[in-house]
Amino acid sequence: MALPVSSLLSDLPQVPAPHHDSLTRLIELWRDVAQHETVSTSWHDNMAALFMGWRNNPETVPSLPNLIKAGAHVFVRNAPASPQDISEGFADWDMAMSVAHLCDHPQDAPYHSHHHTREVLVMGISLALHEARLEGLNFSQFLKVATGACLHDIGHPGGNNGSGEDHIPFLLEHRSFETIASQLPETLTEGFAPFKVMNSFTDFSKAYSRPDLFSPAQLLRAAFNAKSDDELFFLQHYHGANFSLISPAFNLASFIKSNWGKPTLLLAEADISPSASLGIDFSRLMTHYVSEEVPAIPDSPKSAYGFLKFACNGMFISKAAQSLVAPALNRCIHNLEQVIESSPTSGTAPT
Repeated sequence: MALPVSSLLSDLPQVPAPHHDSLTRLIELWRDVAQHETVSTSWHDNMAALFMGWRNNPETVPSLPNLIKAGAHVFVRNAPASPQDISEGFADWDMAMSVAHLCDHPQDAPYHSHHHTREVLVMGISLALHEARLEGLNFSQFLKVATGACLHDIGHPGGNNGSGEDHIPFLLEHRSFETIASQLPETLTEGFAPFKVMNSFTDFSKAYSRPDLFSPAQLLRAAFNAKSDDELFFLQHYHGANFSLISPAFNLASFIKSNWGKPTLLLAEADISPSASLGIDFSRLMTHYVSEEVPAIPDSPKSAYGFLKFACNGMFISKAAQSLVAPALNRCIHNLEQVIESSPTSGTAPT
């Protein structure tokens, strides 16, 4: 049964200490993005410090369900949404809680770990709250972002879809979807199917035999930037050819314009936001972990710089990401440029 709205209007979800203290700090950061159009650079520093505290002190880490409850608490109290919108959105509550519980377990891949899942969830909620403030977002869409963030890399073995010989689009994303789909209560399975598409758009690799095709992440941004239905039609039938693997009836334009479109964009942005927006030290640490999964990627400032400059630049297009992530990304790129210029062979990641 869905949680009553009144329970999210209490001061804080009931969680045991020492989770309570870190969750209180996180809620303050979330209130900041929910209430203001811009945030100071200290917001990113404080979020990075919170993440590093969780990585170094597992006993302080809130559960995925409690993170969603805390985010929903902030949304209900701060987002410009009507009571009817909030009530209708609770139709998605049971799905969010079930997926969060199923995904709340350790993962051992160096980068695609349970830490990454939690950090993408927190950044996804941050972007969703900020988008609600700047552009509008309903409660159902908020919960879709949170659910997708929990799900997106579950069971990830490391690497990417371009690492193996097969280069199968969405292989790892679909593995995550099927892992959770097989465990869901039967009452939720029918409404779970769109998360397969949502998950697919987080695929950042161009794992195709035709390098002229966009990656799913690039296709998503191109669809949101499209100026006409004709442009969406072209994207669907040229760059979107591999989406027939999801469903022969998949329609890019319909998906983008549906209640799933904006949550999918926010999730895709959240997936790379920790590396892109939380400062040079956090970005370097993420590069270190990626290099452990993909040895062909050197553990160096140049690798971090290359990812941010050439892969992430231009990928933050929602109003929330333009406000919250893009300026921080530019600062991080600039700082990495200075590190490379001062010490071109500089080496190991911070710990």
